[in-house]
Amino acid sequence: GPFDAILCNPPYLSRSSFLDQASRMYEPALALFAEHKHSAYVSVRDALAACAESERPLLSNAGYLYLEVAAGQADDVATLMTTMSGGGSTASKVEGGSRGHCHGRRLVEIERDSHGTPRCVVLARAST
Repeated sequence: GPFDAILCNPPYLSRSSFLDQASRMYEPALALFAEHKHSAYVSVRDALAACAESERPLLSNAGYLYLEVAAGQADDVATLMTTMSGGGSTASKVEGGSRGHCHGRRLVEIERDSHGTPRCVVLARAST
């Protein structure tokens, strides 16, 4: 049956992103970079579109979707995920990082990491 929570850590870095040496040594590129040669995604937006499409049949009506994002991406990801339909279609950026809901998802909150950096976008069905 449907899940009450889905935790997702999609590849959210572009190849041009700064990454410390330790992360490059221990994290597989496929897990970090959306445009990795063995990935089905050509961009971070494509990875999020796949997540949006995949969560629909898996998330219960009262469920929450948690997305880990890179530093500086939380507002844009929140906007994208609340304006993107589940069919993998994309939407243009909404100025100001909208906190509304559309296409079945609403932003619940953006969680900060231990350093105070916004790193986790929490979404729910618009009806909850």
